[in-house]
Amino acid sequence: MSGVLPIAMNEFSRIMRQPIILVIAAILFLILLINGASSAQVIPEFLPDKDDVFLKVGVSNTTYYTSLFLSVVSMFIGVLSIAEERSRGTLRVLLTKPVFRKDVFFGKFLGISMLLLILTVTSVTLCVSAILIFYGGPLSLQDALVRLSTYTLLIFLNCVLTMAIAMLIGVAVKNILGILMLAGSLLCFEWFISIEDWLSSLLGSLKYIISQRMLFFTIMGPTGPGLLHTTMPYQVWLEDAAPYITAFLLEIIVVLVLAFLAFNGDDE
Repeated sequence: MSGVLPIAMNEFSRIMRQPIILVIAAILFLILLINGASSAQVIPEFLPDKDDVFLKVGVSNTTYYTSLFLSVVSMFIGVLSIAEERSRGTLRVLLTKPVFRKDVFFGKFLGISMLLLILTVTSVTLCVSAILIFYGGPLSLQDALVRLSTYTLLIFLNCVLTMAIAMLIGVAVKNILGILMLAGSLLCFEWFISIEDWLSSLLGSLKYIISQRMLFFTIMGPTGPGLLHTTMPYQVWLEDAAPYITAFLLEIIVVLVLAFLAFNGDDE
């Protein structure tokens, strides 16, 4: 652990200096502010509603864009974590120092995870704050806090899985251009190409292993009304979503282990 933390802190500060991270984060924050400002006009159109429109409409409207932009950030910095350092030769220098490979790998993973957690919490907080300012608060503060905390955690886990996939790509593919093309193609495949019906007919339940986005949004609402719909009790949602959450966590672990094994066996 003593070797992991310094590497994690160094990785955190290194990634924070990447201009593209600031640009993407700024775009996302602007979208969240615009959504909050528009909520004063949009949310009342859904009244009266049995659900709390603060969550069902206000927060839910940002789920796609928040997940998309944070996935882009996660993929980009996951690729940078290993592939960029390898292309510049700094990874080879780091590995010549008296540190274990596992410390390097998990230090990078921990440092990036800390950054993604900060970005996720900041995004959700900004979204909620903007809606509070321009529209008003939820019907039940306690219920909203529980659901928003879970919502934040799910988005963070989605970021972690995307980052782990990016690290696996960065280790497995040696050419930086090939890495960027593969990572970009994967993002387009996940977020901009509608493959739900095709995957359902071809793979059945196994489709969730192939499509991370499908699994994420299924967790949000596995049987119709979901996490942000207050007509569904939180405990009922959690029981319905538990198998999918378990699959999500297992997928993170499997991808991370594969990435570590590939990194540990890499000669570079």
